[in-house]
Amino acid sequence: MQESLQHFDHAIAKDPEFALAYVYSSIAQPTAKGFFERLDEAVARKENASDGERLYIEGVEAGAEGFPMKQREIFKILVERYPKDERGHTSLGNSYFGTQDYEKAIEHFEKATAINPKFSQPYNQMGYAYRFLEEYEKAEKAFKQYVELIPEDPNPYDSYAELLMKVGKYNESIVQYRKALAQNPNFVASHIGIATNLNFKGKHSQARKQLEKLFEMARNDGEKRAARFAMSVSFVDEGELEQAIEELKWNLSVAEKNNDPANMAGNLVAMGNILYEAGNADGAMEKYSKAWEAMKGSGLAK
Repeated sequence: MQESLQHFDHAIAKDPEFALAYVYSSIAQPTAKGFFERLDEAVARKENASDGERLYIEGVEAGAEGFPMKQREIFKILVERYPKDERGHTSLGNSYFGTQDYEKAIEHFEKATAINPKFSQPYNQMGYAYRFLEEYEKAEKAFKQYVELIPEDPNPYDSYAELLMKVGKYNESIVQYRKALAQNPNFVASHIGIATNLNFKGKHSQARKQLEKLFEMARNDGEKRAARFAMSVSFVDEGELEQAIEELKWNLSVAEKNNDPANMAGNLVAMGNILYEAGNADGAMEKYSKAWEAMKGSGLAK
């Protein structure tokens, strides 16, 4: 996503009214604040877009506002108007996927791949849908097709690695994550994936060394926060709850510095969850209350 931002910025510079560029830029933003700011700019320009683009923007907007069924209805209209567009079926499939209706999601991913067998995204989503249905052989087939389509991209290897980790093949999973990093050493999810496998193997110290490496090479606050959050998870898994909360405090300080209420709330809720699990209900309630206050004053709590 980091690599894509400069290209979206160039597109916007060439045409400041190009609504779809703002949508894609919003998805690639490293902070929640940046996401909502860019999406607002897209929504403000949606009437200048084509009919299909406008529907897509409205669907993304509905999802961002927490209205999944409204989003689904919009994407259904998109598919009805453009039944031979693989992107429309993928969007509708993603909507079903988001509400855990994996069978319906797969139905539309398969329609997308039938329209355009070389369109890679639905293979990835199909793999995850089959994974959640515990149909692991079908998931593996989908991920391998994804790898075949774009072998020079890190994400297919990362997705396949996640399946291998799910079924307990930790060493094989790490091999695939390293293949992803061979394509792009900055691919954040694969650093975290390697660390997660190491956590499952009981090698928490090694896991955090991998995450320290990610933190040191991070290119923005979003990547740094991802590394520190994953460290928090590692500490929780090891039973070191105080250390886990310290990592989240660092993330909270960055969110406060950036005036990013959504991420502030997310960190406070995570702290509250840890305190609750530790038996400190009063401390947890304090964090949850602060999270609510952060969101209430942000304009995002609709």
